[in-house]
Amino acid sequence: MTIVKEKDGELESTTTTSVLIVGGGIVGLTSALLLQRQGIDCILVEKHQSTNVHPRSRGFNARTMEIWHELGVDKEIAEAGSAIGLSKGIYSGRTLLEVMSSHTLKLRSFGFGLILIVMFFLLFKLLPGIYFSLIMGAIAFSLMKLVRHVIRYYKQGSPFGLQRCTQDLAEPILLQHALTRAKQSDSSELKIHFNTECVDFIQDSNGVTATLKSRDVNGKTFEIKSKYMLACDGANSPTRTALKIEMDGVGVLSQQLNIFFRCDLSKLVVGREFSMVLVENEKVRGLFASINNSDLWVLHVAMAEGETIADYPRERCIQCIKYAIGDFDVTVAKKFNLNLDQIELKGSQPWWSRVRVAKQLVVDRIILVGDSAKNMPPWGGFGANSGIAEAHNLAWKLAAILRGEAEPSLLATYQDERHPIAAKLASLAGSFNDSRGLIQNGITTVPTMILKVFPYLILGYGYRSKSFNNQQNGFDQVDEQTRDLVGRPGTRVPHKLIRKLSNQNNEEQVENDGEEQREETKIISTLDLIDYRKSLLIVGGESRWQFVADELLRDRSSTPLKVVVAQKDFDDSGIDWSIDFGITTSGMLLVRPDGFVSSRFKDDSEASKLNLIQSLNIIYCKEN
Repeated sequence: MTIVKEKDGELESTTTTSVLIVGGGIVGLTSALLLQRQGIDCILVEKHQSTNVHPRSRGFNARTMEIWHELGVDKEIAEAGSAIGLSKGIYSGRTLLEVMSSHTLKLRSFGFGLILIVMFFLLFKLLPGIYFSLIMGAIAFSLMKLVRHVIRYYKQGSPFGLQRCTQDLAEPILLQHALTRAKQSDSSELKIHFNTECVDFIQDSNGVTATLKSRDVNGKTFEIKSKYMLACDGANSPTRTALKIEMDGVGVLSQQLNIFFRCDLSKLVVGREFSMVLVENEKVRGLFASINNSDLWVLHVAMAEGETIADYPRERCIQCIKYAIGDFDVTVAKKFNLNLDQIELKGSQPWWSRVRVAKQLVVDRIILVGDSAKNMPPWGGFGANSGIAEAHNLAWKLAAILRGEAEPSLLATYQDERHPIAAKLASLAGSFNDSRGLIQNGITTVPTMILKVFPYLILGYGYRSKSFNNQQNGFDQVDEQTRDLVGRPGTRVPHKLIRKLSNQNNEEQVENDGEEQREETKIISTLDLIDYRKSLLIVGGESRWQFVADELLRDRSSTPLKVVVAQKDFDDSGIDWSIDFGITTSGMLLVRPDGFVSSRFKDDSEASKLNLIQSLNIIYCKEN
């Protein structure tokens, strides 16, 4: 795999590959890594000269970190994000100086507490004792139930939490890993071409032929023939436009200019760290977003109707920053020893606040992934995270189809599974917009966002498609609003800490001085049992399912199935199978390569080779 530049060489006039990825942002790079790990040849083209220079996303949820953990990049991304300070709260005022100097942060917390005290006092005075006791008891019960649910959700949720990191730090890590691994692998080839644009494409029943153009001075064009094409080319996707795919939702609410800059404001914000501050005065209306709460910031400026990026040269951008900070308040600026003449403009780019989802995510052999599939405001941080989840949902399906393990109809389940999630998240992000396209701000904004966004910090949804055995019983029906992770078909396999035993995969025990010594056991998550190229059969203990699976693998050694058995392959002393997985110790879960449960049998009363084959066929959309 190479990054092809003019001095390094160039593509042949016609090149063939299995998958062409158009767009080299965070979703395109993740897609490339996922496909490369599957052993699938692919070529990625990106029209810009390098990875993103703007921070864009400021955090990645647990599901994204799970996916990156599978790819082995999670630790580096966590380290890259370690320098980014914590942020909290959304505030507003005329200028940043005014907000920081008026103790707004403390006053808002005090005001919220005062409201609760007043409400408690009024209920105590106005209601008879028995009714007051009943109401307080109901409130206490509801709070205990909510807290219990939150604790259980986190406990069962994920080995990861929310990770602070920006997109401009994460993308180079993904790129470097792709380059390094391709050099070490002979099973697949991945080529990455920056400064190269996809200018045209046609598709037929056999694949896609794309015309690419180098944006170097020579402007050469060449063709790539691929079996599938992923459109990871952003919110204004030329691919989506060329396919004439309609979008559902609300059009442009407003146009914003994203200004990324460096300015040391540490003395101003120390002890007053924030996530966002909405500012509005006679000079500018915008939104500060902290990057490190020290010297890196983003200012979203509301652009007037008809304005373009050309109307915001460097001088005007810096002036907008000064107006938003409040440089005209000389007294306060001197108090904090601010030097606004040292502002370093790192970049600016426009974006449109809108809520839209493509009606079709799959058009024959072309698939929309990431922002090309949906547009949403950044509130809640759903954009990049959902795009990465889409890439993960898609990669194993394309690989299984290309290897002949699955029917081509499996690709349709990408639409069935991801479109409802995209619509839900876009609507949720849009609900935080104010009437002019920036984030709402009020005393209930943060609590409301926490309650609505919290489930999606881990997963927060389930899938429904023909790749799941949803006919077992009514309780197993899930949808895009399913929260629990307890082994139901359509949900991600539960996370539980387990102790991996040394005899997994029939490893030999080590002998020392005539005595058998077991290798040191290792504590892992049940998520680490997942095999990205195979389905996973988890058996709760001694069960006929194990013997059925062994028989199937003896007869059909090429079956993409991995089998793990409790007490044989891992110590399950920390698992309550009935509560945590919904099965008995003789039951089983059949898990797809992306970690989502496809079938669940609560015991081994239905264990048979036929039932196992049929359950596998459901995953790969094969006829039974």
